[in-house]
Amino acid sequence: MQLLLSEGARPIRVRNRWSGPQMSWAKLWLCAMLLMIGSFVVAARPVAAVPIQVTYTDGANEGFNDATLGASRRRAFEAAAASWGAKLRGTVPVEISAKFDPLGGSSTSATLGRAGPTTFLSDWGGSSPPPLADTYYAVALGNQLAGTDLNPGEADISATFNSDVDNDTVLSDSGFYYGTDGRAGSDIDFYSVCMHEFGHGLGFVAFIEPDGSFDQNAISIFDRFLANGSSSTAMRLVDMAQTDRAPLLIGDSLFFAGPNTRSANGGANARLYAPSTYSSGSSVSHLDESTFTGINEMMTPFSSSVAHEPGPVASGVFKDMGWGFGTSPAPTPTPIATATPTSPPVSEPANNDFVRALVLSGNTGRVSGSNSGADKESGEPSHAQNAGGKSVWYRWTAPSNGRVTFSTASSTLDTVMAIYTGSSVSGLQVVAQNDDASDTDRTSSATINTVGGRVYHIAVDGYNNTAGSIVLNWTFIPAAVTSPPNDLFAKAINLTPAGRLQGSNMGATRESGEPNHAGIAGGRSVWYTWRAPSSARWTFNLLGSSFDTLLAVYTGTTITALKPVASSDNAFGVLTSSVTFNAAAGTLYRIAVDGRGGQSGAFSLLWAPTPLNDDFANAVTVSGNSGKISGNNTGATREIGEHGLLNLPGNRSIWYSWTAPASGIATIFAKGSTFDTLLGIYTGARVNSLRLIASNNDVSATDSTSSVSFNAVAGTVYRISLDGATGATGVGVLQWSLVVPPPPNDLFAKAQNLPGSVGSAFGSNINGTRESGELKHAGTGGSRSIWYRWTAPGPGALHLSTKGSAFDTVMAVYTGTAVSTLRVVKSNDDVSDTDSSSSLSFNVVPGTTYSIAIDGFNDAGRVSTGSLKLTYVFKAGQTLANSVATKNATRSTVALSTAEAQSASGSVQLSFTSALDAAAASDVGNYTVEVNGEAVAIESIRIQNTGRAVSLLLPEAAFNANDLIRVTWNLRDGAGRTVSGAAGLFAAR
Repeated sequence: MQLLLSEGARPIRVRNRWSGPQMSWAKLWLCAMLLMIGSFVVAARPVAAVPIQVTYTDGANEGFNDATLGASRRRAFEAAAASWGAKLRGTVPVEISAKFDPLGGSSTSATLGRAGPTTFLSDWGGSSPPPLADTYYAVALGNQLAGTDLNPGEADISATFNSDVDNDTVLSDSGFYYGTDGRAGSDIDFYSVCMHEFGHGLGFVAFIEPDGSFDQNAISIFDRFLANGSSSTAMRLVDMAQTDRAPLLIGDSLFFAGPNTRSANGGANARLYAPSTYSSGSSVSHLDESTFTGINEMMTPFSSSVAHEPGPVASGVFKDMGWGFGTSPAPTPTPIATATPTSPPVSEPANNDFVRALVLSGNTGRVSGSNSGADKESGEPSHAQNAGGKSVWYRWTAPSNGRVTFSTASSTLDTVMAIYTGSSVSGLQVVAQNDDASDTDRTSSATINTVGGRVYHIAVDGYNNTAGSIVLNWTFIPAAVTSPPNDLFAKAINLTPAGRLQGSNMGATRESGEPNHAGIAGGRSVWYTWRAPSSARWTFNLLGSSFDTLLAVYTGTTITALKPVASSDNAFGVLTSSVTFNAAAGTLYRIAVDGRGGQSGAFSLLWAPTPLNDDFANAVTVSGNSGKISGNNTGATREIGEHGLLNLPGNRSIWYSWTAPASGIATIFAKGSTFDTLLGIYTGARVNSLRLIASNNDVSATDSTSSVSFNAVAGTVYRISLDGATGATGVGVLQWSLVVPPPPNDLFAKAQNLPGSVGSAFGSNINGTRESGELKHAGTGGSRSIWYRWTAPGPGALHLSTKGSAFDTVMAVYTGTAVSTLRVVKSNDDVSDTDSSSSLSFNVVPGTTYSIAIDGFNDAGRVSTGSLKLTYVFKAGQTLANSVATKNATRSTVALSTAEAQSASGSVQLSFTSALDAAAASDVGNYTVEVNGEAVAIESIRIQNTGRAVSLLLPEAAFNANDLIRVTWNLRDGAGRTVSGAAGLFAAR
């Protein structure tokens, strides 16, 4: 896929890479210089930062002023502008002009934007002349070096972005992402595009041509640093012959040789992008793609979809060119031998490219322009069989059948001209072409028969690559037409109970007493009658018609006594019409089709009962990991604000809603449908603010049903639109399946770390497994365990809970370093008879790592699974001491392992790493217990676990939950060595 941008007079391309059936914007080939748009000043910067002033030049409710997207566009744009302004140093504001325009494109190619410095400056004189003579600086940089605005009243950087990207008419399922958090997903991160383009607008631009010459003999400050090697002694290209320079531009041997750049690049010059095939607009004016990644990726031609910082190497480039950058001003660039400069480069015409054709309107007209600076696009034909080389483009839509003549009379050059139909520059079909209008007239002229509503593309070029002023003239004469048979109310055509027809209102008239349909003046109405076969909601629509339609439904027997039922002017954001109304069985309805303001042409009328899930708000809910459901989109409509899909006319959408039960790879497909389907997957709560996740038209060249796959997130509601390509209708079969991979923390060795003292972790045990040697957690036979790990920061107690999880959990806590040698600390199945979540608390040993297993309860072989919420809270306490050797005693290696106090049983449990002397451990006198500082008697002692565990039983109600318990002991191990120590712990329930 290629996306066309513009950099100076050169075409710039943006390319994306694909992954499976959906587009994955893992990389974008960002090559245009920044153009920008509304009115704000980035404020609150440090004193030394460069002020950024932006003027948005869109009209009301357009582009940056769009009622829906305008605020998001401005916010992302201004964030990028503020980021650059804060980095740069200077005193003169950088003035930016920006807007959005519909630049067109297709599902696989489009222009994202056109941008660049508005001018380049050299040798400006005054008290602060440029550091280097005979050198062109981007005007924004020139102003900073001069200390004054050398271009007053004019923008320094100009940018235009493609609004069609957001209309889903181009680039398949990708649009601009206007957030500033970098979470663009499969969309195009607008913030990153702006940051990259800013770099070009601020001077990251070379004038050198593919043949080694300099564009019109002008040399930019960027060109001054081009060198043939990575060392500081490498030769500069400006000091070389043209024949020696040219091979360096296609040999991966081109470098930027500035001292600041070398410092940021480990002492070596920075490699520039110079692939073996020269790429106009990308070669030279970027850092090398394969060399610079990560933090230095922003100014590479294939920058990642998220690149919000220029990186140290690109920052060094800007410093070398003269920008004050960071916290100190940049040094003056090292003077280099220069050539005599000439004028700055000539800008390309606005209609240089096919997708930027100048739109012509009206039956007769004349436009003036120039092809100076124009070039020929890849795949563009030779117009009138002449190679040309400097073509410009125009586009005109025939208002009706007839004849039109185009000519270049009054142009100042020898022109060639061709007229085409088609949707892309490489897929054009010639309608007519001409070199010379006559033997003595070197301008061009051609006349064609037109089809109403058809788009014609006109290319004008200079014969043998000549350039000059162009004048394009056109004159259209409509074909004579006769009135259609149903022009009059009394001659209305009867409609079948449901169906579709093609009609025309060309030559139709308005009758005396006829109302204005939809309250708007028409004048070209035709009539139909329809008797409702059933009482239901019915839809009539004119989507796909070739002109701006009006549609109205009435009851009544005469044209002067009609009663309105429903009417429509523009529906679903397009100029054609649609009505939906409750029809009564057996009632005769009158349907009028008209053209707004007297427009006429071919139309398509469809009428059918409206599906229950026609509207987004009435979506049918589907559920589960897999399933299948059938529906019918006959009579379906497109809602106001609803997305278009894949730049294809659909408008017959029905809606479904599916909530992902787990995270995994979801596949949604329409195999088995009886019509050519379009499929779109969205997230969002309203039809006019949906975010496209994935879309597809055809599975293959032989399968016109649709299929998409995407990464589904557990709990996310996905909105599914099933539509018909080019208005196709029929039975739609929607199927879905979810493949859930094992959880990332399925294995003990892959346990998820829990940071800090308090927090929550979210996950799922769906498709979890049981490892060899793994215990039955909390005594159950679960086999869907997942693991977490937490290290005690100090003494105290840890509380764990699975409250809020979507399944019946069991939980166990262990110490140990391998799944087969774990020691149980504590476990729990259910909090209570009515609460199937798990909860436990235990006292911790500082520095000890605890492994936490969460599994599903095993109910007769069926293990519960679902989404998990694990909450942990650590409460700090006194030091938990291990054994301490006393005076004149031999120190034992036996140490305290765990300690716990249970208020419900009134006991304190001590566990040791090895067995104790039974007699000493059973002696009450060898222990002391204090509760909140008060001594408490020990009633009895139980020895467990072959002498390794001791339970001290205290009087009933001796302490409550959360009381502070202090225990001391003076014991012996089996070898008679002293085991003594103390522990402070919080009592649990």
